[in-house]
Order: sequence, then C-alpha cells, then structure tokens
Amino acid sequence: MRRIAWQMKELPKEKRELMKRMIREVSEHENSRFDDMEQFMQHGTTTVRKHCINVAHVALFLTTKFGIEVDEEAMIRGCLLHDYFLYDWHDFKIEYLIHGWTHPGKAMRNAIRDFGIGEIEQDVISHHMFPMTPFLPKTKEGWAIIFADKLCAGGETVGDRVNARREAKRQAQKYMRPHLLKRGNATVDGQTNKEERKNADRIRRHGLGIAHAGPGILRRHRVAV
Repeated sequence: MRRIAWQMKELPKEKRELMKRMIREVSEHENSRFDDMEQFMQHGTTTVRKHCINVAHVALFLTTKFGIEVDEEAMIRGCLLHDYFLYDWHDFKIEYLIHGWTHPGKAMRNAIRDFGIGEIEQDVISHHMFPMTPFLPKTKEGWAIIFADKLCAGGETVGDRVNARREAKRQAQKYMRPHLLKRGNATVDGQTNKEERKNADRIRRHGLGIAHAGPGILRRHRVAV
C-alpha cells in the first residue's frame, strides 16, 4: 500500500547533509535520550522522534524556500528537541490532560539538563505550541517551528487516518468474500448471511481498521490518534 506522501519537497543536498549531521549530533550526545522518543507515539502511527525529525525537515524547508535567514543549526536542534518530554502522553494520567499546555516547559527543562541548549533553542521549544501557550516567540527560528509543527501534526494525523481506511479496504477485499462488499442481498450457500453483509457494509462505508475478518467476524483495530 502506498502511503500518503504529505511531506514537502526534498531539501537541497547541502541541507539534507546538515539535517543528517544534526540528527546524528543530537542522537549521539553523551546525555542524549533522543532515540528513546522512538518508543512514544505522537500522532497516529508517528513516533515522537519521527515527528521531531519531520518538524525540523519542514522548518528548514520553509526558511530555505522563503529566503529567511536563521541560525539553521540552532533551529534544527530546537526542532529535534521540541517534544523532548520523554513520556507517553496517551496514558491516562491526570497531569496528561493538560499536556498540550505543559509539555513545552518540560521539554525545555529536559533539553537544558541533557544538552545545555542556548537561547534560540529555548525559544523554539518553549513557544512551539503558540497560541496554546500564550507567549510570542522572540526569534525567527521560534516562528518557523510554529508553522512547521502545525503542518506536520495535521499531515501525520490526517495521513494516518486515510491510510488506515485504505488498509481496512484492502484487508476487507483480502479476507471477506468479494460479493459481500457489493450492495444488495448477498447469499452464501443459497442463504442470506445478514451478519456478513452488515460487516462488509460497515467496512465499505467507514473503512474500519481490521485485526481479523472472516465469516461473521469483524474485530475493530484501534488506531491511535
């Protein structure tokens, strides 16, 4: 199945090399827990680590595309660490109910502790959730991440939903009798199987995720968002 290519155009070669170097630098820092973010989900099936890389990629693309002069290394470092909060905010805990408002501060404190980041990186991390955090960034790098973060969050969430629907349709076509996916009264061994027709109709109309589908069986697969 071809996944939706929501990300923007490829960066120029020198910018791609810069991205690779910065990711390697942050990942291999002596106190880094950057790679640990791979175990936490962010949007849909996108991990926190992957989301941060996506945001850095898009922020660099935007500033390059529009000729905005920024400290690229500091901006990329800030983007890579902007969600360095190091927990799964999907877990049911009271404090996570206000995660959207509190995690920039937590990420910034963790980044200061582990990386000793500078003022630009702090501005990028602490203001990336504007307007949920009602303080304006003081740098161009801080403004860049606001737009990049919103673009990535939307693309990751919507893209995963559409891809989940496509996967559901593919699974339905693979596991269920083809004639059950068509409208009308389907028959099995000369008798109408209402349950299978009902399940097939739900798959066709709503694109429900599938864990297993068989005669008379439809189990819904939970897709994290």
